[in-house]
Amino acid sequence: MNDKLNTIQKSLGELYEECEAYEKILNPDNIQANAILLSLKEKIQKIVNEAEVPMELPNNDFHITKREGEVLALLIDGLLNKEIAYQMGITDRTVQFHLKSLFTKVDVSSRTELVAFTLKNKIILK
Repeated sequence: MNDKLNTIQKSLGELYEECEAYEKILNPDNIQANAILLSLKEKIQKIVNEAEVPMELPNNDFHITKREGEVLALLIDGLLNKEIAYQMGITDRTVQFHLKSLFTKVDVSSRTELVAFTLKNKIILK
């Protein structure tokens, strides 16, 4: 079963990374293509979250998903939820969801504690 989980985990991570690559090369004026890509990324993230299958990050003992890592990196940079949402092209509610998930995973109750925990434990973010 562990091999299946690893295969699924790797496949989801690769699919998500493909989406990110396409996102970088897509013309920003192509609203329909960008909307489809965003929808696909959100579906992948939903599968990851519902199945509790984290996409691996280097030195990640806390099973932080790639998207959670992106939110966390922006949080460390001092951005507010709305700013994180805007920069990532997601909703404020999705940012809140990722933060709540992170709080649970590392057993903290505030943004400040989360940042301190990340720095103290030298969690590497891409």
